[in-house]
Amino acid sequence: MKTFNEASPFVAFKQPSVQSLVFAIIIAFTCTAFNCFGHGSVSDPVSRIYRIFLENPESPHRPVSADAIATTGTQAFYDWSEVNRLVPDYAIDSLDAYRALIPDGKLAGAGRDKYAGLNLVRDDWPATSVNAGLYQIVFDAHVPHDPSFFRAFISRSGWEPDQALRWDDLEELHGPENFTRDGSLYRFGVHFPDRMGHHVLFVIWQRVDPAGEAFFSLSDIDFGDGTGQGNPENDPEADDFIPDDYLDGEIQASVSLKVSEDWGNGFTGEFIIQNSGDTPMNGWTLEFDLDRDISHLWNGDFVRKEGNRYTATHADWNQFIPAGGSTTLGFEASPGHANDNMLGLVQLNGITLSDPQGNEIEEQNSSQIIPELTIANIDFIEGNHETVDQCIQLHLSQPANEMIHVTIASENGSAIAGEDYLAFAKMVHFPVGTTSASICLKLLGDLDWEQNESFELAFSEPMGVRLAQDRMTVTILNDDQPSTPGQAADVDVDFDWVVNDRWGSGFVATASIYNRTESMMSEWTVSFDLDVSIVNYWNVSNVSKHGSRYTFHNASWNGVIPPGSSVSFGLQASGVYDLEPNNIVINGNPSSGSGFDHPQPDTEVMEDVPLEVFVVNAWANGFTGEASMRVESDVQGWQIAFDFPYAITDIWNASMVSQSNGRVVVRDAGYNASVTADGEIVFGFVASGSGLNATQLIKPAQTEFKGNIH
Repeated sequence: MKTFNEASPFVAFKQPSVQSLVFAIIIAFTCTAFNCFGHGSVSDPVSRIYRIFLENPESPHRPVSADAIATTGTQAFYDWSEVNRLVPDYAIDSLDAYRALIPDGKLAGAGRDKYAGLNLVRDDWPATSVNAGLYQIVFDAHVPHDPSFFRAFISRSGWEPDQALRWDDLEELHGPENFTRDGSLYRFGVHFPDRMGHHVLFVIWQRVDPAGEAFFSLSDIDFGDGTGQGNPENDPEADDFIPDDYLDGEIQASVSLKVSEDWGNGFTGEFIIQNSGDTPMNGWTLEFDLDRDISHLWNGDFVRKEGNRYTATHADWNQFIPAGGSTTLGFEASPGHANDNMLGLVQLNGITLSDPQGNEIEEQNSSQIIPELTIANIDFIEGNHETVDQCIQLHLSQPANEMIHVTIASENGSAIAGEDYLAFAKMVHFPVGTTSASICLKLLGDLDWEQNESFELAFSEPMGVRLAQDRMTVTILNDDQPSTPGQAADVDVDFDWVVNDRWGSGFVATASIYNRTESMMSEWTVSFDLDVSIVNYWNVSNVSKHGSRYTFHNASWNGVIPPGSSVSFGLQASGVYDLEPNNIVINGNPSSGSGFDHPQPDTEVMEDVPLEVFVVNAWANGFTGEASMRVESDVQGWQIAFDFPYAITDIWNASMVSQSNGRVVVRDAGYNASVTADGEIVFGFVASGSGLNATQLIKPAQTEFKGNIH
């Protein structure tokens, strides 16, 4: 059974006193009004409140941080993940409910006095360097909550940081509707528009439930002079400009960890960064793996955290390290029992100094490391608009240690430039320390049925990089319905639709495709009309919408459907659950959507109580738990019933079916319906109850498991 080191959802005091313990109990009772168990904020680009928390609310070194803390006190910044409001009348396509609760000028603090320090109108808020183009947003949630959806906004062109932020200053960004979740991290890509100077990113995380709890996050971002140099995606006008200072990537250095003080529940430590080369280092960025929760940094600035991977950079006063000199980066983390040899993969300015096992690598000159650019064929839905932007992410095998560039140009195939897409030719740059860049293509959509078409992208003139292959194929998938029955090939494929879970304002459903032919299906595209707003989906890719018509394409792992087999994908939507898809088209062929026979449930009463509940956190009148059980054979859809003397008030990674007289019934959440043999089912929850301790193990009685349910 797993063990956890998860911070209390209430407070983050370093030295608990009698007063602080009393205060924690008070918060435990008052939190029920806000359902404080779901927390989160944007960690990349780092939010304003999270940055101050990492800077240390007790001793901030920036004047703006000190003034924000002076406005509201330190506790607001220990509670960095609780900038929330209850918005029961929320709507996915309207801001009216949020506007009614949060006045202009108070967006950063969600209109709450507790977080008023975030609303200070200042031009010295520290900002993350970004650039126009694709950016991957990371939202760090203490406890994930699904169903939910995200909305993201950027300040308008012409807005300045010395102006109070108003709702009318925000422009919505596309991309949050396609969010994915990795543990407690939510990710989604957005396309930043052309901007110059200091702007802000405003993100809303809205739970889909009757209470309508929403979390708000504001991040400061800086586009510089707008040319894009030094950021992941370069401005098209500056494609051929390569600054000289990027071409010298030589660096010789070492990084060591020293644990200063360890009190069991936590410790302090410092990184010693030694410049062992013959030339000065002007600026440094440190990336490292550490299986601990860092709460504060000093002598440096936090950049991002993904899982156990941290990125930090120099402060204003220690970016310059002379030849033979050194500097330090200090931090506080929990839990304790640390040692000087606990680091995993460590990289300084893109140079790998230790491998994932923590083994040191001999000092190396960065010019000797040649990354490899990996590319793969990709499919895009054609779309119905005149021009559809589709972006491709390019990845390096390791961080760039010098300025890398490669030329990419399109070449016609069955898809013709000017008819099916706009010709593309561009030099793409990877600045020092980066591992990815993106390019965006413009496809020409229409409403006419046609066969799938493709063209190629040719890669040439690489500098500082090896090419795994020199071309890739881009396939444009038709998403239109044939005008005559004989226009598409006759394909005997059935479509099935099942609503798995529903509530007042939305539902979760599973769609399935059954191949009744004697031939293998190598890929599939399904379109249908459904008058709802889809806010999340899984096991499909490249979703497009035109009016109330949706089009889905298979994911990379489920495109093949053998004869007599089926695949399923899931979606979460807001709207009326009793509507069903109509005008269904699969691979260009109309389908009746009549459904097909499902496997009969394989029900077995478990005598040996295989379900285990691990208590993650416990307080006076409640706890968070993680339930897990292992299955013996493949299942598609599952349901678990068990006796449980505690009332579950919130649940994730599963859907509540019923809870009555101490008997609980839950089922899969749709996206985790498929479990392979010897795989594990895991879901989490919050429950009321007393007398429990963190790390305690509970084994519910009378467990009944049903597999292959629909």
